[in-house]
Amino acid sequence: MSSTSPIPTDQQGQETRSRVTWMTMVVLTAIVFLLDLVFPLGVAAGVPYITVVFLALWMPDRSSVVVAAIVTTLCTVIGFAIPWPAGTAEFWLGLENRVIALLAQWTIVIFGLQLARRTAELQVANQRAFRIERLAAIGETLAVLSHESRNELNSIQMGMELLRLQTADVPDVESSLDSIQKSANRLQVLFDDVRSFAAPVALQVAKSDIAAIWQRAWESIQKSHRDREISLVERSESPIECSIDAFRIEQVFRNLFENAIAAGSDPVQLTVTTTYSKFEGQRAVIVSVQDNGPGLPEELRAKVFEPFFTTKSKGTGLGLSICQRIVEAHGGIMTLEPSEQGAKFMITLPVGL
Repeated sequence: MSSTSPIPTDQQGQETRSRVTWMTMVVLTAIVFLLDLVFPLGVAAGVPYITVVFLALWMPDRSSVVVAAIVTTLCTVIGFAIPWPAGTAEFWLGLENRVIALLAQWTIVIFGLQLARRTAELQVANQRAFRIERLAAIGETLAVLSHESRNELNSIQMGMELLRLQTADVPDVESSLDSIQKSANRLQVLFDDVRSFAAPVALQVAKSDIAAIWQRAWESIQKSHRDREISLVERSESPIECSIDAFRIEQVFRNLFENAIAAGSDPVQLTVTTTYSKFEGQRAVIVSVQDNGPGLPEELRAKVFEPFFTTKSKGTGLGLSICQRIVEAHGGIMTLEPSEQGAKFMITLPVGL
């Protein structure tokens, strides 16, 4: 027996609102058009269609506004011609009314779309500012915690060294100390990640070929994964020069490559693609890193850049958060894009040359 996944409540509500809005727009358009036929030079001389255009602005799809404006424009023109004004005075009066109505309709469309675009940009900027403030607060807390914990870890390390000297001939104790040492090493890695996340991103910017950077990262990855069947496909123009911190950007690529190899099964293939675009008024390069792995479920996609979120059995969950901070410190953005297969990360960096 087949089963279908239930639609989320918020999605159902949005679809219901869209249907109701469309129905209201259709009914209102029909009513105004009928009134227009009865009173071609009266109150229905195209102006009430403005209400339909206003309703279209509430639709999530902005193209609905243009569709509504085109339909109401046709209705306004047809309403003028049926019936055709009998006298010269009526003709010019009706034409004047229609021109005013069309001007009002399309003015609302243009300014409404501009307002919607700026509102969306403001929401994105507010979300970004909120996330930066949140990450800064988390970073300050983690910096203090990491500092105090490292002091305690150093004390544990010193105690283990003394125990090793005193119990060198006791195999059982040696085995227990090795286990404690592995745990201490894992804590050390965690503290290093926390320190990297909490510390400000200081850049040493220089003119660099970004293709050479990811190739260098891939060479180091290959050496540490000789037992895996992995390959890299490059689709880019070369050289691709940007003003960036080569060490930091290499860290970003290395993290993305490591994540893809850890998530996928052999053969693992990564594809790096570059294109040029505009970002915040500047010339920018967009680097796409895509793998052929299982990808991420929709419900987890929005969490990938959150601190301490991880799908690995072992890991701090700070890698992608640190990578995003590095890219944003360069004035760019890093996002996870929809993909038919695997995970696809997009890195946008201003060229800055």
